[in-house]
Amino acid sequence: MKNRMRTWTLAAVTLGLAVCAAQQARAAAEVKMGGVLFIQGTAVTSNRNSAGRDAKGQSSFDISRMYMTADVKFDDHWKAKAIIEGNTNGTAVQSASTNVFLKAAWLEYVNLLDLNMDLQLGQIQNGFEEYENGIQNRRYTGSAYGAAFSIYNAWDKGLKAKGKLPMGYGHYDVQLLNGEGQVATDANNAVTTTSPTGTQGASARQKQYNATVSVIPLPQSELLKAFRVHGYIQQEQQGLVSSVAGQGLVHNRERNRLYFGAAWKDSERHLMGTYYIANTGAGTSFADGSHTKFRGYSVHGSHKLPWYSLTAFARYDRANAGSLGTFNALTGAQ
Repeated sequence: MKNRMRTWTLAAVTLGLAVCAAQQARAAAEVKMGGVLFIQGTAVTSNRNSAGRDAKGQSSFDISRMYMTADVKFDDHWKAKAIIEGNTNGTAVQSASTNVFLKAAWLEYVNLLDLNMDLQLGQIQNGFEEYENGIQNRRYTGSAYGAAFSIYNAWDKGLKAKGKLPMGYGHYDVQLLNGEGQVATDANNAVTTTSPTGTQGASARQKQYNATVSVIPLPQSELLKAFRVHGYIQQEQQGLVSSVAGQGLVHNRERNRLYFGAAWKDSERHLMGTYYIANTGAGTSFADGSHTKFRGYSVHGSHKLPWYSLTAFARYDRANAGSLGTFNALTGAQ
């Protein structure tokens, strides 16, 4: 007997090409190219780094990353975007190594049925990552807290619906994702004889669901419309197959997340604080019921100065470091 595997991949590609071709036929697409360079100098002012090692006097000049972007507008509804990233990482062999990879790529439909809702399909940004970077607007100073501590994938493949709440009360972002980040392909993580436990999303059996909401309680108040409260919730099963023959899927390996906090942002200043809860299942059999219980918080703010268009910016992060070693091994670095 032949084994048959049905897939919608070809149909989806065909539909995508048909849509793009139809839009191209109606009007010439507008294409905008751009890019960003992260060039910086750093100096360690503490005696030890975050790993507890001696760091006194350390300094460095870096080109940590570079983006090449392409924005395409077919008409008032259909858009697309792609970002290629290159970054440098030193190695003992060559003293330099360059990674170039696809950071983002999505097709977008803007203002679905005049509901002020946008749909994105492809490799898209985590909703909370997008929200926090929009508040602080200083991505070049370092990764947002969630990406820095690997408690979510900053970019992943899937579907996003986002939009504004009625009457200016805030915004929302809802996503259905693989849960594997920007590198792994969910369907390729199938269990094999050489790797009986698979990887994070083994066999592509489960998906990640997440939602980000930002609420402005008093949008009609000139004084208080800059204040908002925010939250993020994520539900996900890792789909790991037990290392014990016959046990099947291990159901205790969830990657659930809950973040909440508040922010103030106007034309002169911003202040944002968030508390992070990130529980992740551990163990490779039903007998293993342990979890990493990550807890942490981040506070950052900025204020425009009256001289030379300068702005003062400060950020303070704290994490439950005792859980990070196991935690990062489970989720993978960002």
